[in-house]
Amino acid sequence: MKPLKLKQDFSLKHTLECGQFFRWEQIGNWYYITSHGTLVKIKQDGNRLRYMTKPEKGAEFITHIFRLDDDLDAILKGISKDAVMRKAIKKYRGMRLMRQEPYECLISFVCSANSSIPNIKSKLDRMAALFGKCIKTDGHNFYILPKPKILSSVNASELRKHKIGYHSDFIKEVSDVVRRGGVNLKGLSKKKYEDARQALLSAFRGKGVGEKIADCVCLFALDKLDEERALLWLDRYLFRRSPKKPSEEDVSSRFGPESPTYKLAMASLKEWWERIKGETAIELK
Repeated sequence: MKPLKLKQDFSLKHTLECGQFFRWEQIGNWYYITSHGTLVKIKQDGNRLRYMTKPEKGAEFITHIFRLDDDLDAILKGISKDAVMRKAIKKYRGMRLMRQEPYECLISFVCSANSSIPNIKSKLDRMAALFGKCIKTDGHNFYILPKPKILSSVNASELRKHKIGYHSDFIKEVSDVVRRGGVNLKGLSKKKYEDARQALLSAFRGKGVGEKIADCVCLFALDKLDEERALLWLDRYLFRRSPKKPSEEDVSSRFGPESPTYKLAMASLKEWWERIKGETAIELK
């Protein structure tokens, strides 16, 4: 096992279990992660991480995927604007964004539409076990999510047979676009946010990728960390805080891949954020 001393706050548990990333499993005190074509076995002891990878990679890889080079102290100072946010920071101190592989991230969030975290994980795990590379360690089999060339060659009916559900057609279509070079996902990280977002929407129009999924890929895989992406989480918070229990139709409309209300909600939240972001403290009633 290799050690890695942490220079700032980091919580492996909060980071993995918050719902931004789905390709992990906890066995005993260890987390097993499959990401970027790599298996990572990792645990945290205070301000140190202990890890091993297959294939073997160094500390720079761990720093990369967990964004340990981000100045978390400065980020938290910048967003600590109200009592709700301060409470969340205190409760989930050390939670960081992860830096995901773009195609893996895209497929993950295509599977996320109108689905729960356990269901998303289950679908991704089944696809990986059926079509991905197996890496054995500690008496367990772990599977890498297959590349677009493989998933584009699988019939959607085959995916549905293995309980991937209505996402099956989208997974195949999205994978086919990537395989054919319809969009260079990694290259989008070099573009401005709006250009990267529009490229995703144009390439995958009608294939289960709407504005929210495009925003998730921009945030979690393409390093688009501008303030607007924080509105994804503000949107979820305000929606869930509503005294009226949302119906299935409300959830589908608000969070579905082609959400008609998403643009309006984001515009309103952006206006609210612009008003309060320079204030030292506010109270959200």
